[in-house]
Amino acid sequence: MALATPSLSMSYFSDLCQADMHPAVLVDILSELEHNAQIDTNTLNPETLKLLSTFYTVYLLCLVHDRDLNEARFLTQRIPTAILADAQLSNAVSLLRALYTRNYPAVYVALESPKWSDLVKPLCKRFQDDFRKMTFQLLSRAYTSITPESAAFYLGLVAAPDGEMVKALVAGGWEYDSAAGLLKPSVKYERDVSGSTRKDERIGRLTALVTHLGEA
Repeated sequence: MALATPSLSMSYFSDLCQADMHPAVLVDILSELEHNAQIDTNTLNPETLKLLSTFYTVYLLCLVHDRDLNEARFLTQRIPTAILADAQLSNAVSLLRALYTRNYPAVYVALESPKWSDLVKPLCKRFQDDFRKMTFQLLSRAYTSITPESAAFYLGLVAAPDGEMVKALVAGGWEYDSAAGLLKPSVKYERDVSGSTRKDERIGRLTALVTHLGEA
């Protein structure tokens, strides 16, 4: 996708959220724009304040997608206080906090929140898909068996009585021991989860985020 000349505009942010780029590339682009956002928010109209809150929301999402949680935390300290109350930006901060504390239910609650605008939803969806796929693969490495309830906890799914979640995991390569009521992870891994050659790098970073699963 050809992107317009970088500027602080909703249309440009929309292009970034839909662009098929590695998150590290998006972070580089947004970091170059941050100096344009360093302005006195006390003199701005609501439209411009919304523009700034969208910029910081997109920037935070790209940083967490790139596994740079430390830089994302530093960014929250640079965000003007006047826009931190924005519902969408506040939700992005909540997502960061959930990731940093490894609170899986809170991660999925934040990602599935109705507070996301249509502009940033594609970016959220990309991250959610990658996060869930990598968590699925790590569970496959860390466990020889796991209860459906535990799998649902880590994957943000619902362990419904109809067994649809179990069927979906079996379709993904796991086995189900109905007598014991246990899932048995067994899956062959593809190095590139998303199909993009540039996304190989994120595998290590995603794994680092959830390594505590291997110690459970």
